[in-house]
Amino acid sequence: MASALKVNGICIKNVSDFSVCVCAQALVVFVHLSFKNVHFPLRASLLHVMNDTSEHEALTRAAASVRATSSELRGTVSRHILPKTTTFKDLHVLHETVKHVSGKTSNDFLTVLKNELVYSYANNYETKVNTRKRKSVMAVDDDVDNMMKGLPENIDLKQRTYARNLVVRLLQDLKGTQDENLVQSVMLSNQKLRSTDKDTRLVIASRLLSAVPIPLGTLVTVLGDCWKDGAVTIDDDSEFLRSFTLPVSEEGSIALKLGHSSLRFVTAVPTITTTLEKTQESQHSR
Repeated sequence: MASALKVNGICIKNVSDFSVCVCAQALVVFVHLSFKNVHFPLRASLLHVMNDTSEHEALTRAAASVRATSSELRGTVSRHILPKTTTFKDLHVLHETVKHVSGKTSNDFLTVLKNELVYSYANNYETKVNTRKRKSVMAVDDDVDNMMKGLPENIDLKQRTYARNLVVRLLQDLKGTQDENLVQSVMLSNQKLRSTDKDTRLVIASRLLSAVPIPLGTLVTVLGDCWKDGAVTIDDDSEFLRSFTLPVSEEGSIALKLGHSSLRFVTAVPTITTTLEKTQESQHSR
């Protein structure tokens, strides 16, 4: 049984038909989606002309290793077109390359533009402090707790707690460069992540907003250990999406009308072993 949560201006729902209306922020996102020239919020300066070629060349090699179909340097932005379905493992290669060549962890982004999954590194991007009032932690907690009621009762408590905390982080912390709400909807299901998997797991799927830069460093932090296994995709036929129908928000509908494919990610809650259990396993193996 799956449990769904829909956010950003439309109702949040689970299988019990619970719904809560949340504040829409369509106007802010509409400005982003109705632009003619999509760009990252860069501060132009000739002083920032990348180590440019050296960093871009390093990223181009890394992108080629994860089957990127094209790479180019646009001003100070290193831009790479990724396969329509790209694993977290491959994104990790790119993210670690940026850390290695620049020492930065908040300057690379994932974006969907039209039917392309784009990875970009902007070496002179400066993180801004967001001052816009967000939905309270308590309100997010209440929404997620109601969603969790739709899960089967036989799911391990540690797994449920981990999934709940991850969804809260998604809704509270995953924001765009202009503080946009990026999460359109979330769904949880006890199933196999891949058809070839031996066992079922608590799988988390989410639809994210297209045409808006998603800070990869923030996504990595939010996902935590779930970053180790999963994928992002704009392919409607991806095996990762075979049992998920993720709701579309008002802002997401605007993006679709403008011709931008939907971005979704799927991951699974890792096996959680407590310190006591690890100690007992260690003693047993001696």
